[in-house]
Amino acid sequence: SRREALKRIPMRLNDAYKEIFRKIQQQPGNRGEQAMKVLSWIFLAFKPFRLVELQEAPAIKLGDSSFGLENIPSQKSVMECCMGLVVTDKGNSFVRLVHSSLREYLQSDAIFANSYCDIAKVCITYLNFCRLEESCVVSSPAVEFGRLDHLDSSPPRW
Repeated sequence: SRREALKRIPMRLNDAYKEIFRKIQQQPGNRGEQAMKVLSWIFLAFKPFRLVELQEAPAIKLGDSSFGLENIPSQKSVMECCMGLVVTDKGNSFVRLVHSSLREYLQSDAIFANSYCDIAKVCITYLNFCRLEESCVVSSPAVEFGRLDHLDSSPPRW
């Protein structure tokens, strides 16, 4: 009943976030892992990402030698797997955490404390998709969108 459901609603904001993260991690398939990657990239980023850029982060598998376009999740999938914890700003398509209280929760709970290393490995894998001495042409949504400045260094001719 509705009354019973209302009794189960967390009274504290941190408890509500904890419950959402529990549900995120229980999603079927790789959606929970995808959500945690997307959330960690948004939370730890020095500058905001556009949705098209965030699509690539979960698609890169460590150890791959080439970028598999077939692994890129849809924009809808990226947003839905995060269960309302991220929003896209209208007009510029930047993706951000839904509220500053979520950032505070993530800082206090240290959910992504080890994610800097994971993100660094993804960036190195991404940069190693083509040898630096070769001419490199990569076709991906971020490249086609014209934004690779989320990588501070990249091979020549990118």
